[in-house]
Amino acid sequence: MTPWHKLAQLAQDAAAIRQLLANHFRHPHQPPPAPPMQLLPPAGVQVSPDDLLLVQLRNSLAGVVVQVRWRLRAPNGEVLTGAFQVTPASDRSLVSVVKAAGVGHLESVVVVVVSGTPTRGQLLASLHLIGLPATAVNTRRYLGQRYLTSQAALMWPGGIQEAGVSGQGVLYGAVSATPAAGAGWTLTVPASARWRIRGGGAGLTTSAAAGNRTPWLQVLVGGNSMAVYVSGGTVGPSGAGNIEYLSTYLAQANAGNQITVYYSPDLIVPAGGVVREITLGMDAADQWTAVTLLVEEWLED
Repeated sequence: MTPWHKLAQLAQDAAAIRQLLANHFRHPHQPPPAPPMQLLPPAGVQVSPDDLLLVQLRNSLAGVVVQVRWRLRAPNGEVLTGAFQVTPASDRSLVSVVKAAGVGHLESVVVVVVSGTPTRGQLLASLHLIGLPATAVNTRRYLGQRYLTSQAALMWPGGIQEAGVSGQGVLYGAVSATPAAGAGWTLTVPASARWRIRGGGAGLTTSAAAGNRTPWLQVLVGGNSMAVYVSGGTVGPSGAGNIEYLSTYLAQANAGNQITVYYSPDLIVPAGGVVREITLGMDAADQWTAVTLLVEEWLED
C-alpha cells in the first residue's frame, strides 16, 4: 500500500470515529453530518523502477536542441524534478532517448526546444512511458505527439496527438544539382519525408543543333512512372528557355522563351519518390541550370 493510500485509510478511520461520537451525543433534532472527504493522490500516473520515459524525434533542421523535463511526487510526498537534453540529427532519421522516470506519481512532462528555431513541419516529437526492457519499446502509456517550434511544446497531461502528415508542412526550395550537359535534372524526396509540389522553375539553354526541345515533368514511385506532365511550349536551337512548373492553368502562358509545364494541383510524392525532367529532342550540348522546386514537406511518423 502506498503512503497516499495509508493516509487515505487513516483519514477514513478518523472520520468513522467522529461519526460514532457525533451519533452518540447528537441532539435528536440536529441534522446529520456531511459525509467525510476522500483524500486522493495527486493527478498523474504511478511509476516504478521498471517505467522509463521515451522521447522520439525526427528533425530536418541543423542546430536544434530539445529538452525533456518532468515532475514527480515521491512516495514520501517530496516533489522531484528531472531533465535531459537531446540534439537530434538533421537527416530526418528517428532519434530515440530513454531515461528512468523514477518512483512515485509522475505528475507532468514537457518537451521543449531550447536551441534552434524550427518551424512547423521540421521537428516531430513523440513521448511514451515504456517498460523494461527498453530495447523492446513496450509502450505502457502513449503521452502524445506533435510538431515542436520555438513557441510550441509537447506537454503531458493535456497535450495533443497529431500525425506527422497532418496540417501545414514546412515550405522550402528544393534545389537540384546542376546536371551534366545533355542530361535532365532529378530531385528525390528524402527518407521519412513527404512532399507536396507547390511550384518551381529552371533554365534550359540549348545548342545550335536543329530541332525544338519540349520539356516534360515526370514522377516516379518505386521506380515506376506515376505521372507525366507535358508542356505545350518548346525551346528552339540556340535558345534560353525559362521553364515554370505550375499547378494552376494560365492562358497564353507559353510566350517567347517562357515555357510552362502544368501538373496536378495536389501533387504529393512519398519518401524515395523521384521528380525529374524529360526533354524531348534534347541535344548532348543542351544545359539545365538553376533548378528549384517549391515543396511543402512533412515528416512521416
